[in-house]
Amino acid sequence: MDLSLTFLLVAVLGTTYVCSINADLLKGSNGKPAKWFCLTITETQMENDEGTLFLNIEEDSNSFEEFAKKVLSAFTPTRETSFFKRKVHSSQARRRRQIFGKDNRVNMRTSLEAQKYPFSTAVMLSSGCTGTLIGPRHVLTAAHCVHDGKRQLKIAKRLKVGLLQRSGKFHWIQVKRKFIPKKWKKQTQTKEKLRYDFAVLKLKRKHSRKHMSVQISSLLPGSKIQFSGFHGDKWYNSLWYTYCSVYRKANDMILNFCDGVRGVSGSGVYVNSPSRDESAVVGVVSAIVRGKVKGKEFKFNVINSFTSNKVRQISKWVRR
Repeated sequence: MDLSLTFLLVAVLGTTYVCSINADLLKGSNGKPAKWFCLTITETQMENDEGTLFLNIEEDSNSFEEFAKKVLSAFTPTRETSFFKRKVHSSQARRRRQIFGKDNRVNMRTSLEAQKYPFSTAVMLSSGCTGTLIGPRHVLTAAHCVHDGKRQLKIAKRLKVGLLQRSGKFHWIQVKRKFIPKKWKKQTQTKEKLRYDFAVLKLKRKHSRKHMSVQISSLLPGSKIQFSGFHGDKWYNSLWYTYCSVYRKANDMILNFCDGVRGVSGSGVYVNSPSRDESAVVGVVSAIVRGKVKGKEFKFNVINSFTSNKVRQISKWVRR
């Protein structure tokens, strides 16, 4: 079973705790669960815009707008958010509602599409997350996949990166070094810590695949987003492509209705060049939010989009 780092929000006497558990995955075999760890946050510090966490919105919402506002109100001031609003005919509105409840993931066949760029840049981490090749020896992923904010995860001490082969097997390469933002490890406020949930892994040796560049995100509400990853509810050695549109944006946090499942954490969100022969990573998939709209459960992803400072930091790591 493919499990990435999973967070739960538990409210006790007015205090909110973010708790997580990690399950080992190495070459498709089940591992033993690691110990739970918790981050205590207050209501005013609910900046859960980064980190692959399951944020549960218990209260039912009457619309997607209301649902999103509840999430964003815990993240950032309303003035910092932008909305994707446009007039649609009734038939278009019905189609949009169907899309929100529909599985839009596309399987990239192991022997064909999964071996072609840009899908071939997606790699599996032995911790259960997904990563993206951004250099001859470097992989981009989410910080929580290797570090809990206080210490390195036990499962990440002997971390490996798997490249999916035509045969369906993974070619594993040992990770030599992990680069994590200092503010992810030292920041005491959850609001600030979770904004630095990205990391770069340096491999012990080079891979032979084409890799992506990293660019500043210019995604706006309505923009198309896409990413590939290894999803926990599918066969462990199957790669899935997901696409949808930005729903709302708040600073470097992006809400979208792409299908969110365990294992997709750390996937690189990318954009294509006009010629489509090059792609650039502009963010990392980090969180999954769950809630109800008129009694029906929906999920959407939270993406950590890249600012100039983040791109500068990532580029510095890749040069090491």
